[in-house]
Amino acid sequence: MLKTTILGLDQITSSITIALAKSRMINLLTIVDDTYVKNPCLDGILYSTIDIGKRKVSATYEKISKINPSLDIILYETNSIKKVVLKIDKNSDIIILSKKFLKEIKDNSKNISKTIVYSVIKDEKGYIYIIHKPTETILEQLEENSTVTPENCYKSLQADIIGLFTAYEALKYLRNKCKNNILTIIDFRKNQIYTQTY
Repeated sequence: MLKTTILGLDQITSSITIALAKSRMINLLTIVDDTYVKNPCLDGILYSTIDIGKRKVSATYEKISKINPSLDIILYETNSIKKVVLKIDKNSDIIILSKKFLKEIKDNSKNISKTIVYSVIKDEKGYIYIIHKPTETILEQLEENSTVTPENCYKSLQADIIGLFTAYEALKYLRNKCKNNILTIIDFRKNQIYTQTY
């Protein structure tokens, strides 16, 4: 069983949250976000019109605890991870990152030892980054250019299970929003980079 943290609730990460809860592969879910549900169509599949005005972490807790009552859930209603970064790292095997927290994770990378999964959609293409040893350099590249495509990539299907869940949810989003449905998984592992385009 895995301990997973979701940093920032957006359309993709809210879908991942549901998929993980249904899969029963995780026993601890930590959610960090400070935003409110404004438009369920834009905020993610988790929310409906009755959630408008609620904090996303509260609305997410209500839904996820019904899907998987045995799942332990920790909520942080904050827009900064500085005070909780050590707790997040301790309570996580995997950290699923939204764009909102990318800069803060980069600035706190010395305190993060766990795998980070980051997804972004740009120019009708989706990118999943699986970063096993987060460094400021890699995270800085992602912050400056959210579609880093490393040279000399090796074709492979080696993405960890959370990365593949992320890829699956991102693909569903791409099919609804984009024409090309191109998704690339880039896996930073042991100084080698694997990529798979679907």
